[in-house]
Amino acid sequence: MFTHKQLRIELEKQLAKMLIALLLTAVAIYFFGSQVSQMSKAAKEQRTAVFILEQRNQTSNMLQEGFKLIGEGDKNLENAFIEVENITEFIVALEKLSRTNGTAQVLQFGIPAPFIIPNENEIKENGLNILKIEYTIILEGNSKLLVDYLKDFEVLPYFTGASSVNAASSAKGWQENAKIQLRSILYASGNE
Repeated sequence: MFTHKQLRIELEKQLAKMLIALLLTAVAIYFFGSQVSQMSKAAKEQRTAVFILEQRNQTSNMLQEGFKLIGEGDKNLENAFIEVENITEFIVALEKLSRTNGTAQVLQFGIPAPFIIPNENEIKENGLNILKIEYTIILEGNSKLLVDYLKDFEVLPYFTGASSVNAASSAKGWQENAKIQLRSILYASGNE
């Protein structure tokens, strides 16, 4: 049989074992909790990194597609400024439009004048002197022919812009005969 002293010692041993087990359990919970917290933080950072990488890949793909679309765009841009000494190429293109669309056309060109732009010094440093040439196109034909002409005119590979359009039809209406006067500006490169 146990005496009170032995019983007390046995209870203290059991209590000490339980306290040690409880302490070890608390340490293990704290250790594994911190490990789970670190793993969760690392997983969150990895998800963020993957998201950023996907965004970069999408942006990179979009830029690559954009460059494919541009292709030789910079060369086309340089060629869009026709030489002021030789605008016959532009006139030939307009005549071809007239013939292709079956419209009668009269062309009137003004004298080249300097085109003032905000960063003119920067552009001149790069060797580009931009001039503007005002011109007028008078077209005659039915409405379909005139619309077709204007659609083709819009895609010409030159820097040009319309400043005004005047249209008039005959007494019989647009289907029979109409006249359009298109005032425009051709931007050209020239020597200083």
